[in-house]
Amino acid sequence: MNNYIDFEIVNVSENEDIIANALVLSLERDGDYLKDLKVYGSYDNEEWHYIRSDKIYKTTDGKKDKVLLKKDYKFNFYRILFLNEPRDVKIRSLKALNIQELVTNINDEKVKKVEYEVTNSDQISTIRITNKDLLKINEIEINSDDKYDRSYTIFAEDVQEKKKMFFGSGRIYNINLENFQVKNNTIELEPYTKYPSIIINVYNKDNLPIQIESINAHYIVDKVIFEAKEDESYRMIFGNKLSANPTYDIENYKEYVAIEDKNLVQLGELKDNELFTKALETRVDLKLILNLLILLISALLIIVIYKNYKKNM
Repeated sequence: MNNYIDFEIVNVSENEDIIANALVLSLERDGDYLKDLKVYGSYDNEEWHYIRSDKIYKTTDGKKDKVLLKKDYKFNFYRILFLNEPRDVKIRSLKALNIQELVTNINDEKVKKVEYEVTNSDQISTIRITNKDLLKINEIEINSDDKYDRSYTIFAEDVQEKKKMFFGSGRIYNINLENFQVKNNTIELEPYTKYPSIIINVYNKDNLPIQIESINAHYIVDKVIFEAKEDESYRMIFGNKLSANPTYDIENYKEYVAIEDKNLVQLGELKDNELFTKALETRVDLKLILNLLILLISALLIIVIYKNYKKNM
Protein backbone atom coordinates (compact mmCIF):
# COMPACT_ATOMS: atom_id res chain seq x y z
CA MET A 1 0.00 0.00 0.00
CA ASN A 2 1.25 3.49 -0.89
CA ASN A 3 0.58 6.67 1.06
CA TYR A 4 1.20 10.24 0.00
CA ILE A 5 1.31 13.71 1.56
CA ASP A 6 0.91 16.99 -0.35
CA PHE A 7 2.66 20.24 0.54
CA GLU A 8 2.21 23.80 -0.62
CA ILE A 9 5.35 25.91 -0.78
CA VAL A 10 4.72 29.35 0.71
CA ASN A 11 6.42 32.17 -1.18
CA VAL A 12 7.61 34.88 1.23
CA SER A 13 8.66 37.12 -1.64
CA GLU A 14 6.12 38.58 -4.05
CA ASN A 15 8.68 39.49 -6.71
CA GLU A 16 10.59 36.20 -7.02
CA ASP A 17 9.63 32.70 -8.13
CA ILE A 18 10.11 29.76 -5.81
CA ILE A 19 13.04 27.84 -7.25
CA ALA A 20 13.97 24.53 -5.61
CA ASN A 21 16.40 21.77 -6.45
CA ALA A 22 16.29 19.88 -3.15
CA LEU A 23 13.75 18.93 -0.47
CA VAL A 24 14.45 18.23 3.20
CA LEU A 25 11.94 16.05 5.08
CA SER A 26 11.60 15.84 8.84
CA LEU A 27 9.55 12.84 10.02
CA GLU A 28 7.57 12.71 13.27
CA ARG A 29 9.18 9.43 14.25
CA ASP A 30 11.79 8.28 16.72
CA GLY A 31 14.16 5.39 16.06
CA ASP A 32 15.57 4.01 12.84
CA TYR A 33 13.69 3.98 9.55
CA LEU A 34 14.11 3.46 5.81
CA LYS A 35 11.54 4.92 3.41
CA ASP A 36 11.29 4.47 -0.36
CA LEU A 37 9.55 7.42 -1.93
CA LYS A 38 8.67 9.22 -5.14
CA VAL A 39 8.48 12.99 -5.53
CA TYR A 40 5.93 14.79 -7.72
CA GLY A 41 5.46 18.49 -8.42
CA SER A 42 2.45 20.58 -9.42
CA TYR A 43 1.69 24.19 -10.27
CA ASP A 44 -2.04 24.02 -9.47
CA ASN A 45 -2.43 21.06 -7.06
CA GLU A 46 -4.29 19.18 -9.80
CA GLU A 47 -1.90 18.02 -12.52
CA TRP A 48 1.10 16.26 -11.03
CA HIS A 49 4.48 15.73 -12.71
CA TYR A 50 6.87 12.99 -11.64
CA ILE A 51 10.30 14.28 -10.56
CA ARG A 52 12.31 11.36 -9.19
CA SER A 53 12.57 8.34 -6.85
CA ASP A 54 14.80 8.26 -3.78
CA LYS A 55 15.24 6.98 -0.22
CA ILE A 56 15.41 8.64 3.17
CA TYR A 57 16.66 6.86 6.28
CA LYS A 58 17.88 7.18 9.82
CA THR A 59 20.26 4.72 11.52
CA THR A 60 22.72 4.77 14.40
CA ASP A 61 25.45 5.59 11.86
CA GLY A 62 23.73 8.60 10.32
CA LYS A 63 20.71 9.83 8.40
CA LYS A 64 19.64 11.00 4.97
CA ASP A 65 16.72 13.41 4.97
CA LYS A 66 17.54 15.37 1.82
CA VAL A 67 16.17 14.54 -1.65
CA LEU A 68 18.17 16.12 -4.47
CA LEU A 69 15.90 16.97 -7.41
CA LYS A 70 18.81 17.25 -9.90
CA LYS A 71 17.24 20.30 -11.62
CA ASP A 72 15.63 23.63 -10.82
CA TYR A 73 11.83 23.45 -10.38
CA LYS A 74 9.27 26.23 -9.86
CA PHE A 75 6.42 24.07 -8.57
CA ASN A 76 4.05 25.51 -5.99
CA PHE A 77 3.10 22.08 -4.64
CA TYR A 78 5.05 18.89 -3.93
CA ARG A 79 3.70 15.38 -3.33
CA ILE A 80 5.73 12.80 -1.39
CA LEU A 81 4.54 9.28 -2.20
CA PHE A 82 5.78 6.62 0.25
CA LEU A 83 6.02 3.17 -1.36
CA ASN A 84 4.88 -0.06 0.33
CA GLU A 85 3.91 1.82 3.48
CA PRO A 86 0.82 0.30 5.18
CA ARG A 87 0.51 3.10 7.77
CA ASP A 88 0.30 6.85 7.31
CA VAL A 89 3.67 8.56 7.52
CA LYS A 90 3.65 11.80 9.49
CA ILE A 91 6.00 14.53 8.33
CA ARG A 92 6.86 17.29 10.76
CA SER A 93 8.06 19.66 8.05
CA LEU A 94 9.22 19.90 4.45
CA LYS A 95 11.69 22.53 3.27
CA ALA A 96 12.42 23.44 -0.34
CA LEU A 97 16.05 24.42 -0.88
CA ASN A 98 18.03 26.01 -3.67
CA ILE A 99 21.56 24.63 -3.44
CA GLN A 100 24.10 26.66 -5.39
CA GLU A 101 26.30 23.69 -6.33
CA LEU A 102 23.30 22.00 -7.95
CA VAL A 103 22.43 25.16 -9.87
CA THR A 104 25.90 25.18 -11.36
CA ASN A 105 25.65 21.52 -12.34
CA ILE A 106 22.40 22.06 -14.24
CA ASN A 107 24.41 23.22 -17.23
CA ASP A 108 26.11 19.80 -17.28
CA GLU A 109 22.93 18.08 -18.48
CA LYS A 110 21.33 18.50 -21.88
CA VAL A 111 18.30 17.08 -23.69
CA LYS A 112 17.89 15.93 -27.28
CA LYS A 113 15.45 13.88 -29.34
CA VAL A 114 16.77 10.43 -30.18
CA GLU A 115 16.15 7.91 -32.93
CA TYR A 116 14.15 4.82 -31.98
CA GLU A 117 12.23 1.85 -33.33
CA VAL A 118 9.14 0.20 -31.86
CA THR A 119 8.10 -3.41 -32.46
CA ASN A 120 4.97 -5.01 -30.97
CA SER A 121 4.72 -8.72 -30.23
CA ASP A 122 2.93 -10.89 -27.63
CA GLN A 123 1.49 -7.89 -25.74
CA ILE A 124 4.96 -6.35 -25.41
CA SER A 125 6.19 -3.17 -27.09
CA THR A 126 9.97 -3.20 -27.53
CA ILE A 127 11.50 0.26 -27.90
CA ARG A 128 15.07 0.24 -29.22
CA ILE A 129 16.81 3.59 -28.80
CA THR A 130 19.94 4.34 -30.83
CA ASN A 131 22.70 6.16 -28.97
CA LYS A 132 24.98 6.63 -31.97
CA ASP A 133 26.96 9.47 -30.36
CA LEU A 134 27.62 7.37 -27.23
CA LEU A 135 26.15 10.07 -24.98
CA LYS A 136 26.08 9.55 -21.21
CA ILE A 137 22.31 9.09 -21.03
CA ASN A 138 20.83 9.14 -17.52
CA GLU A 139 17.13 9.69 -18.27
CA ILE A 140 14.64 8.69 -20.98
CA GLU A 141 11.45 10.67 -21.54
CA ILE A 142 8.55 9.01 -23.42
CA ASN A 143 6.26 11.60 -25.06
CA SER A 144 2.67 10.58 -25.80
CA ASP A 145 -0.84 12.04 -25.40
CA ASP A 146 -2.34 8.59 -24.71
CA LYS A 147 -3.78 7.61 -21.34
CA TYR A 148 -1.79 4.66 -20.02
CA ASP A 149 -0.35 2.93 -16.97
CA ARG A 150 2.28 0.36 -17.95
CA SER A 151 5.16 -1.51 -16.36
CA TYR A 152 8.51 -1.79 -18.12
CA THR A 153 12.01 -3.26 -17.97
CA ILE A 154 15.04 -1.49 -19.38
CA PHE A 155 18.57 -2.52 -20.27
CA ALA A 156 21.43 -1.29 -22.46
CA GLU A 157 23.67 -3.35 -24.68
CA ASP A 158 26.81 -3.14 -26.77
CA VAL A 159 26.63 -5.87 -29.42
CA GLN A 160 30.23 -5.49 -30.57
CA GLU A 161 31.62 -5.69 -27.03
CA LYS A 162 29.04 -8.39 -26.11
CA LYS A 163 27.99 -6.47 -23.00
CA LYS A 164 24.60 -5.89 -21.38
CA MET A 165 23.61 -3.74 -18.42
CA PHE A 166 20.21 -4.22 -16.76
CA PHE A 167 18.85 -1.03 -15.19
CA GLY A 168 15.71 -2.44 -13.59
CA SER A 169 11.97 -2.08 -13.95
CA GLY A 170 9.23 0.39 -13.10
CA ARG A 171 6.05 2.08 -14.25
CA ILE A 172 5.28 4.88 -16.66
CA TYR A 173 1.84 6.46 -16.73
CA ASN A 174 -0.15 9.36 -18.05
CA ILE A 175 -3.60 9.63 -16.49
CA ASN A 176 -5.54 12.75 -17.38
CA LEU A 177 -9.11 12.68 -16.01
CA GLU A 178 -11.43 15.50 -15.06
CA ASN A 179 -10.70 15.24 -11.34
CA PHE A 180 -7.38 13.42 -11.36
CA GLN A 181 -4.20 14.07 -13.33
CA VAL A 182 -0.86 12.39 -12.76
CA LYS A 183 2.06 11.79 -15.08
CA ASN A 184 5.33 9.89 -14.99
CA ASN A 185 6.81 9.47 -18.46
CA THR A 186 10.43 9.45 -17.28
CA ILE A 187 12.72 6.42 -16.95
CA GLU A 188 15.89 6.91 -14.94
CA LEU A 189 19.20 5.17 -15.68
CA GLU A 190 21.44 5.39 -12.62
CA PRO A 191 24.08 6.62 -12.96
CA TYR A 192 24.09 6.62 -16.81
CA THR A 193 24.87 4.48 -19.86
CA LYS A 194 27.05 5.08 -22.91
CA TYR A 195 26.07 1.86 -24.67
CA PRO A 196 24.96 2.33 -28.29
CA SER A 197 21.58 0.64 -27.76
CA ILE A 198 18.96 1.06 -25.04
CA ILE A 199 16.06 -1.41 -25.02
CA ILE A 200 12.80 -0.80 -23.16
CA ASN A 201 10.16 -3.54 -22.96
CA VAL A 202 6.72 -2.08 -22.20
CA TYR A 203 4.12 -4.63 -21.04
CA ASN A 204 0.74 -3.73 -22.53
CA LYS A 205 -1.39 -6.65 -21.23
CA ASP A 206 -4.64 -6.38 -23.24
CA ASN A 207 -4.25 -2.67 -24.01
CA LEU A 208 -3.29 -1.16 -27.32
CA PRO A 209 0.39 -0.13 -27.58
CA ILE A 210 1.24 3.43 -26.58
CA GLN A 211 1.34 5.78 -29.57
CA ILE A 212 4.72 7.41 -29.01
CA GLU A 213 5.21 10.86 -30.53
CA SER A 214 8.89 11.29 -29.64
CA ILE A 215 11.55 10.24 -27.15
CA ASN A 216 13.93 12.62 -25.40
CA ALA A 217 17.23 11.61 -23.85
CA HIS A 218 18.75 13.55 -20.96
CA TYR A 219 22.51 13.22 -21.03
CA ILE A 220 25.47 14.39 -18.99
CA VAL A 221 28.04 16.68 -20.58
CA ASP A 222 31.62 16.20 -19.47
CA LYS A 223 33.54 19.23 -18.23
CA VAL A 224 37.28 19.82 -17.99
CA ILE A 225 38.15 22.60 -15.54
CA PHE A 226 41.73 23.84 -15.30
CA GLU A 227 43.68 26.96 -14.42
CA ALA A 228 44.75 28.73 -17.60
CA LYS A 229 47.11 31.61 -18.28
CA GLU A 230 46.45 34.39 -20.74
CA ASP A 231 47.93 34.26 -24.24
CA GLU A 232 48.83 30.59 -23.94
CA SER A 233 47.50 27.72 -26.03
CA TYR A 234 46.51 24.34 -24.65
CA ARG A 235 46.00 20.87 -26.06
CA MET A 236 43.66 18.19 -24.79
CA ILE A 237 44.80 14.64 -25.52
CA PHE A 238 42.30 11.81 -25.12
CA GLY A 239 41.37 8.37 -26.43
CA ASN A 240 43.93 6.08 -24.78
CA LYS A 241 41.93 3.44 -22.88
CA LEU A 242 45.10 2.17 -21.19
CA SER A 243 45.98 5.49 -19.56
CA ALA A 244 45.49 5.85 -15.79
CA ASN A 245 43.10 8.36 -14.26
CA PRO A 246 44.97 11.57 -13.39
CA THR A 247 44.98 12.90 -9.81
CA TYR A 248 45.14 16.65 -9.12
CA ASP A 249 44.78 18.89 -6.05
CA ILE A 250 41.69 20.55 -7.56
CA GLU A 251 39.74 17.36 -6.83
CA ASN A 252 39.82 18.27 -3.12
CA TYR A 253 38.11 21.65 -3.57
CA LYS A 254 36.16 21.20 -6.81
CA GLU A 255 32.81 22.10 -5.21
CA TYR A 256 34.13 25.60 -4.47
CA VAL A 257 35.57 26.01 -7.95
CA ALA A 258 32.20 24.98 -9.42
CA ILE A 259 30.41 28.04 -8.03
CA GLU A 260 32.97 30.59 -9.25
CA ASP A 261 32.80 32.45 -12.55
CA LYS A 262 34.69 30.67 -15.31
CA ASN A 263 35.63 31.43 -18.90
CA LEU A 264 34.57 28.97 -21.56
CA VAL A 265 37.17 27.61 -23.96
CA GLN A 266 36.32 26.93 -27.59
CA LEU A 267 37.82 23.72 -28.94
CA GLY A 268 39.82 24.09 -32.11
CA GLU A 269 40.75 21.54 -34.74
CA LEU A 270 40.54 17.83 -33.88
CA LYS A 271 43.64 15.92 -35.03
CA ASP A 272 44.84 12.33 -34.77
CA ASN A 273 47.91 11.85 -32.63
CA GLU A 274 50.36 10.24 -35.10
CA LEU A 275 52.71 9.07 -32.34
CA PHE A 276 49.87 7.28 -30.57
CA THR A 277 48.65 5.72 -33.85
CA LYS A 278 52.12 4.37 -34.63
CA ALA A 279 52.45 3.02 -31.10
CA LEU A 280 49.20 1.13 -31.54
CA GLU A 281 50.41 -0.35 -34.83
CA THR A 282 53.69 -1.57 -33.36
CA ARG A 283 52.38 -2.59 -29.94
CA VAL A 284 52.96 -6.25 -29.13
CA ASP A 285 49.79 -8.28 -28.57
CA LEU A 286 50.62 -9.85 -25.20
CA LYS A 287 47.42 -11.87 -25.11
CA LEU A 288 48.24 -13.51 -28.45
CA ILE A 289 51.79 -14.34 -27.29
CA LEU A 290 50.45 -15.87 -24.06
CA ASN A 291 47.99 -18.05 -25.97
CA LEU A 292 50.76 -19.25 -28.32
CA LEU A 293 52.99 -20.10 -25.35
CA ILE A 294 50.20 -22.13 -23.76
CA LEU A 295 49.66 -24.03 -27.02
CA LEU A 296 53.42 -24.68 -27.35
CA ILE A 297 53.74 -25.93 -23.75
CA SER A 298 50.67 -28.15 -24.20
CA ALA A 299 52.15 -29.67 -27.38
CA LEU A 300 55.47 -30.37 -25.63
CA LEU A 301 53.68 -32.05 -22.72
CA ILE A 302 51.73 -34.25 -25.12
CA ILE A 303 54.99 -35.31 -26.83
CA VAL A 304 56.68 -36.11 -23.50
CA ILE A 305 53.68 -38.11 -22.27
CA TYR A 306 53.51 -40.01 -25.56
CA LYS A 307 57.25 -40.92 -25.44
CA ASN A 308 56.98 -42.13 -21.83
CA TYR A 309 53.91 -44.15 -22.76
CA LYS A 310 55.84 -45.86 -25.64
CA LYS A 311 58.77 -46.70 -23.33
CA ASN A 312 56.46 -48.30 -20.76
CA MET A 313 54.81 -50.34 -23.49
